[in-house]
Amino acid sequence: MSKYCPYLFLAACIMPDNKVFPCCHVSLDGREDWQYFNNQNPLYFESFIKLRKELAEGKSPKICSKCWTAEDIGLESPRQLAIKKTSKYIITHDDLKIKYLDIKFDNYCNFSCRMCNPWNSSKIHDNIKDNNDLATVFSTTGKIVDAYNFRQEDKYIFVKKLLDDGLDYLKVTGGEPTINKHFILILDYCIENNIAKDITLDITTNGSKFTNQLLSKLINFKQVNYNLSIDGKDKVYEYIRHPFTWNKLVSNIEKLFDFYKNDTNKMTVKSSCIVSVYNFLDILDLEVWWNNIKKDYRYFSIGDLGIDVILRPYDSYLNISSLDNEFIKTILQENLHINVRNYLSNSLNNKKCKKQLLKKNISMLDSYYKKSFEDHLNSKLIEYIKSD
Repeated sequence: MSKYCPYLFLAACIMPDNKVFPCCHVSLDGREDWQYFNNQNPLYFESFIKLRKELAEGKSPKICSKCWTAEDIGLESPRQLAIKKTSKYIITHDDLKIKYLDIKFDNYCNFSCRMCNPWNSSKIHDNIKDNNDLATVFSTTGKIVDAYNFRQEDKYIFVKKLLDDGLDYLKVTGGEPTINKHFILILDYCIENNIAKDITLDITTNGSKFTNQLLSKLINFKQVNYNLSIDGKDKVYEYIRHPFTWNKLVSNIEKLFDFYKNDTNKMTVKSSCIVSVYNFLDILDLEVWWNNIKKDYRYFSIGDLGIDVILRPYDSYLNISSLDNEFIKTILQENLHINVRNYLSNSLNNKKCKKQLLKKNISMLDSYYKKSFEDHLNSKLIEYIKSD
């Protein structure tokens, strides 16, 4: 039975290491078989052709394991979401053109979130250079490359070429795209060449830099889909998304809606939450807050809170599957978000407890960030962390 995925016929994702994949959810397994981007159409790369063939034959390649894991426990996978998102496209197998591009220009970011890594945050990279002991907190390898070759200029030229060839959907992540030089240059290119009106942008952002200058550029586009990364509220948010404050985030969200009040059809907003040990007990509170946002701004197109329970790497000490079995059994008696409950239930007896590593890394990072988990996190989690 075919495991069709439309991303393989019209989309490309350029990762920080400059390799091209069908989407950003691919597993680390098999990455060495994929090619680096160049001036050629990556949809005709051997790796894309091979994966299309395997999925057509009903196989389940490891590189797509995130989708299979999600679907196996009853969650909607990126593959299933892609089928909905790309339904408007007519795909011709003989003339494959990239209509949807997902790109990270580099890792430049103004946050050093606790569940992130130096590949995706220059701030974390700088923190590790300042204190090399933090390498084991942010990386499973404990190593850090002093300088990455993100090839930003090459990516900039490549994106312009795709835009000239008919690209109509551009997704940009980071780092933080709203402060990225090359992303701003792409905005200017589209505006100057009168193609912004035909382009849909998808921006994954921490919501920290909604300046009037930036928003005045973005409003020229056909539509902008803002994906706000929010992993908790109040003190939980401030603990995870260092060094930003909850009140400033809320103020910026209000500013975003106010800017578009006369052009409500030109943007959509959704929020995404990465579930980790830090916040899994507070997801329902976050969802209630987000649902109130939807009510307050009901004249806008606002999506549901996205809950990603499958934290990568899967063996991370922050993945909720790394919690002690007895603690999970106790927590399953609590009122939990259904996605969290399903994932925890499927994690029982299928993991290694990493409680000691969690305690060690929390202590190290709390000392560096000058914050205490006891002042920010859920009381049940605090009790778990402090216990022997």
